[in-house]
Amino acid sequence: MALAIDAVSVTFYSLLYHLLSSIGTLSEHLRAENLESLGSNNIVPSYTTMSAYSPCFANAGLCTLSLSLGWMLSGYLIGGYSSKNTVEGTMERSCLTAGMQFVVSLPIWLGMAYTSQTFCGCEASIHGGLLPEDLALIGGMLCVLSYSRMGWNYVHNQML
Repeated sequence: MALAIDAVSVTFYSLLYHLLSSIGTLSEHLRAENLESLGSNNIVPSYTTMSAYSPCFANAGLCTLSLSLGWMLSGYLIGGYSSKNTVEGTMERSCLTAGMQFVVSLPIWLGMAYTSQTFCGCEASIHGGLLPEDLALIGGMLCVLSYSRMGWNYVHNQML
Protein backbone atom coordinates (compact mmCIF):
# COMPACT_ATOMS: atom_id res chain seq x y z
CA MET A 1 0.00 0.00 0.00
CA ALA A 2 2.85 2.41 0.78
CA LEU A 3 4.22 1.80 -2.72
CA ALA A 4 0.93 2.93 -4.26
CA ILE A 5 0.78 6.00 -1.99
CA ASP A 6 4.33 6.96 -2.99
CA ALA A 7 3.55 6.47 -6.68
CA VAL A 8 0.50 8.72 -6.45
CA SER A 9 2.46 11.34 -4.51
CA VAL A 10 5.30 11.38 -7.05
CA THR A 11 2.89 11.60 -9.97
CA PHE A 12 0.88 14.41 -8.42
CA TYR A 13 4.00 16.37 -7.44
CA SER A 14 5.67 16.00 -10.83
CA LEU A 15 2.62 17.03 -12.81
CA LEU A 16 1.81 19.96 -10.53
CA TYR A 17 5.42 21.17 -10.54
CA HIS A 18 5.58 21.13 -14.35
CA LEU A 19 2.18 22.80 -14.67
CA LEU A 20 3.14 25.66 -12.35
CA SER A 21 6.51 26.21 -13.99
CA SER A 22 4.95 26.26 -17.47
CA ILE A 23 2.38 28.85 -16.33
CA GLY A 24 5.23 30.97 -14.97
CA THR A 25 7.08 31.03 -18.30
CA LEU A 26 3.99 31.44 -20.48
CA SER A 27 4.08 35.26 -20.40
CA GLU A 28 7.73 35.29 -21.53
CA HIS A 29 6.96 33.09 -24.51
CA LEU A 30 3.94 35.17 -25.49
CA ARG A 31 5.97 38.37 -25.22
CA ALA A 32 8.70 36.92 -27.44
CA GLU A 33 6.16 35.82 -30.07
CA ASN A 34 4.55 39.28 -30.12
CA LEU A 35 7.91 41.05 -30.45
CA GLU A 36 8.91 38.78 -33.34
CA SER A 37 5.71 39.65 -35.18
CA LEU A 38 6.52 43.38 -35.03
CA GLY A 39 9.40 43.11 -37.46
CA SER A 40 13.15 43.03 -37.65
CA ASN A 41 13.67 46.69 -36.63
CA ASN A 42 12.76 45.91 -33.06
CA ILE A 43 15.09 44.31 -30.56
CA VAL A 44 13.94 40.79 -29.94
CA PRO A 45 15.31 39.04 -26.87
CA SER A 46 16.80 35.67 -27.53
CA TYR A 47 14.81 33.02 -25.75
CA THR A 48 16.19 29.56 -25.77
CA THR A 49 13.89 26.69 -26.60
CA MET A 50 15.77 24.34 -24.33
CA SER A 51 14.11 23.44 -21.09
CA ALA A 52 15.68 24.53 -17.84
CA TYR A 53 15.64 20.91 -16.68
CA SER A 54 17.80 17.95 -17.51
CA PRO A 55 16.28 15.87 -20.32
CA CYS A 56 15.07 13.18 -17.90
CA PHE A 57 13.09 15.83 -15.96
CA ALA A 58 12.02 18.10 -18.83
CA ASN A 59 8.83 16.26 -19.77
CA ALA A 60 6.21 15.73 -17.05
CA GLY A 61 5.69 12.07 -17.95
CA LEU A 62 9.38 11.26 -18.17
CA CYS A 63 9.97 13.18 -14.95
CA THR A 64 7.31 11.13 -13.17
CA LEU A 65 8.85 7.93 -14.45
CA SER A 66 12.40 8.97 -13.45
CA LEU A 67 11.43 10.16 -9.99
CA SER A 68 9.25 7.11 -9.32
CA LEU A 69 11.93 4.71 -10.49
CA GLY A 70 14.58 6.29 -8.25
CA TRP A 71 12.29 6.47 -5.24
CA MET A 72 10.99 2.93 -5.53
CA LEU A 73 14.42 1.47 -6.20
CA SER A 74 15.79 3.17 -3.09
CA GLY A 75 12.78 1.95 -1.09
CA TYR A 76 13.52 -1.59 -2.17
CA LEU A 77 17.21 -1.24 -1.27
CA ILE A 78 16.62 -0.04 2.31
CA GLY A 79 13.41 -1.95 3.04
CA GLY A 80 11.35 1.22 3.06
CA TYR A 81 8.14 -0.53 2.07
CA SER A 82 7.98 -3.03 4.90
CA SER A 83 4.98 -2.43 7.13
CA LYS A 84 7.15 -1.84 10.21
CA ASN A 85 8.75 1.13 8.43
CA THR A 86 5.60 2.63 6.96
CA VAL A 87 2.32 2.20 8.80
CA GLU A 88 2.85 -0.06 11.79
CA GLY A 89 5.79 1.84 13.28
CA THR A 90 5.87 5.17 15.02
CA MET A 91 5.72 8.50 13.25
CA GLU A 92 9.43 9.03 13.96
CA ARG A 93 10.35 5.73 12.34
CA SER A 94 8.24 6.56 9.31
CA CYS A 95 9.97 9.95 8.93
CA LEU A 96 13.43 8.44 9.38
CA THR A 97 12.67 5.81 6.77
CA ALA A 98 11.52 8.48 4.32
CA GLY A 99 14.71 10.46 5.02
CA MET A 100 16.95 7.43 4.52
CA GLN A 101 15.09 6.58 1.34
CA PHE A 102 15.60 10.13 0.09
CA VAL A 103 19.34 9.98 0.81
CA VAL A 104 19.63 6.69 -1.08
CA SER A 105 17.54 7.98 -4.00
CA LEU A 106 19.50 11.23 -4.32
CA PRO A 107 22.51 9.70 -6.14
CA ILE A 108 20.11 7.76 -8.36
CA TRP A 109 18.27 10.91 -9.43
CA LEU A 110 21.45 12.94 -9.86
CA GLY A 111 22.94 10.10 -11.89
CA MET A 112 19.86 10.09 -14.12
CA ALA A 113 20.15 13.84 -14.65
CA TYR A 114 23.85 13.70 -15.45
CA THR A 115 23.47 10.70 -17.76
CA SER A 116 20.58 12.23 -19.67
CA GLN A 117 22.57 15.45 -20.17
CA THR A 118 25.56 13.46 -21.38
CA PHE A 119 23.51 11.49 -23.90
CA CYS A 120 21.79 14.56 -25.36
CA GLY A 121 24.96 16.69 -25.43
CA CYS A 122 23.43 19.50 -23.40
CA GLU A 123 25.71 22.37 -22.47
CA ALA A 124 23.40 24.02 -19.97
CA SER A 125 24.65 22.13 -16.95
CA ILE A 126 26.70 23.74 -14.27
CA HIS A 127 29.60 21.94 -12.61
CA GLY A 128 28.93 18.31 -11.90
CA GLY A 129 25.96 18.04 -14.25
CA LEU A 130 23.48 19.72 -11.90
CA LEU A 131 20.96 22.35 -12.89
CA PRO A 132 19.36 24.59 -10.26
CA GLU A 133 15.88 23.61 -11.45
CA ASP A 134 16.75 19.93 -11.10
CA LEU A 135 17.91 20.51 -7.55
CA ALA A 136 14.70 22.40 -6.71
CA LEU A 137 12.59 19.59 -8.16
CA ILE A 138 14.51 16.90 -6.30
CA GLY A 139 14.56 18.90 -3.06
CA GLY A 140 10.80 19.26 -3.17
CA MET A 141 10.49 15.49 -3.38
CA LEU A 142 11.75 15.13 0.20
CA CYS A 143 8.91 17.27 1.53
CA VAL A 144 6.20 15.68 -0.57
CA LEU A 145 7.15 12.09 0.13
CA SER A 146 7.87 12.67 3.82
CA TYR A 147 4.48 14.30 4.28
CA SER A 148 2.74 11.50 2.43
CA ARG A 149 4.48 8.94 4.66
CA MET A 150 3.60 10.88 7.81
CA GLY A 151 0.01 11.29 6.70
CA TRP A 152 -0.40 7.62 5.85
CA ASN A 153 1.16 6.64 9.19
CA TYR A 154 -1.09 9.03 11.10
CA VAL A 155 -4.26 7.83 9.35
CA HIS A 156 -3.33 4.18 9.92
CA ASN A 157 -2.57 4.71 13.60
CA GLN A 158 -5.80 6.66 14.16
CA MET A 159 -7.94 3.98 12.52
CA LEU A 160 -6.54 1.11 14.56
